[in-house]
Amino acid sequence: MKLYHYICITYVNLDIASAESLRARLVRNGFLCQMTDEFVPMTQRVQIVRGADMLIAVTSSAAALGTSVASDLRQAKAQGKDVLIVSLESAELDARFSAVAETGIEAIPYPVGEFPDRRSVSLFVHRAFIRRVCKHYACFEPGQCEDSEEGRVICDAVLAHTGDGPSRYRLGLAYTHGAVVPTMEDEAAKWIDLAAAQNVPDALIHMGQLRLDGRGTERDNHEAYRLFTAAGQLGDPRGAYYMGICCLNGFGIMKDSEMAAKYFHASASNGYAPAAYQLALLYRDGNGVGAGFIPALRWLWQAASPEGDDPAPGRHGYRRDARYKCVSIRHMRQDKL
Repeated sequence: MKLYHYICITYVNLDIASAESLRARLVRNGFLCQMTDEFVPMTQRVQIVRGADMLIAVTSSAAALGTSVASDLRQAKAQGKDVLIVSLESAELDARFSAVAETGIEAIPYPVGEFPDRRSVSLFVHRAFIRRVCKHYACFEPGQCEDSEEGRVICDAVLAHTGDGPSRYRLGLAYTHGAVVPTMEDEAAKWIDLAAAQNVPDALIHMGQLRLDGRGTERDNHEAYRLFTAAGQLGDPRGAYYMGICCLNGFGIMKDSEMAAKYFHASASNGYAPAAYQLALLYRDGNGVGAGFIPALRWLWQAASPEGDDPAPGRHGYRRDARYKCVSIRHMRQDKL
């Protein structure tokens, strides 16, 4: 299945520049578009609208004087199609368009002389496409998708709408990184949160991080700590690590260095290198544990080991730092050891 969507753009001749600009941008993004204006015969226009997956109406005071755009809007809405009004002069649109808009049609206004906000239009088109694909989930089989990045995202989208937890998490990652779908932090957080509610370990950790940072969702340290705790209870060493981070910094819980050291120890004992590094720093400073050169060096060595568990590729700052401290006793002594 390709990420193509057949779109009809309806407009009046005076708005042709805006309509052409919109069509060109949609075509560059892989969509098939056909345009109709007031000079296209009614019977032909009806057929074009009927065959389209979506209707985008470019409207202005000029369009409000005629009947072609309003007729296309009513026809598309009656057929249950996705409809978007891109409004040049929303304040001047007459009652004809106001009545149509009240039926639940989304509108994107913008000033005369400017072009529609590309992101707003692209996100609307994307959401409509995903909805359309997922309407057919009842007869869906994952094997029907192409073995490609696009196919895998579509597969995850359909399975996510049916309630599959891991698919919901992967779809959230796709929205996070902009893989095939647009980068949308709020949409990413929504799907990751749904996966976390189903106790998907990766989703619990990721959603906890989003709650700490306030990315795509409200910042909530207490909720972050709860999510990390849930991951820890499932046996994920990252959960214990982040519980230690929360205890060490007072995120969602009172500061408690001793408790942080216990969580770091539990996580490091299961091979999670960042926890070993944090535990070594606590031994270095005598923070929550008794200061000691030997245990600090031992945990630093484990953190520096390439065999340590590191599920976050590319984030090796702690590992390089641990190796640096292990190599030079002189530098370690300067760090209070």
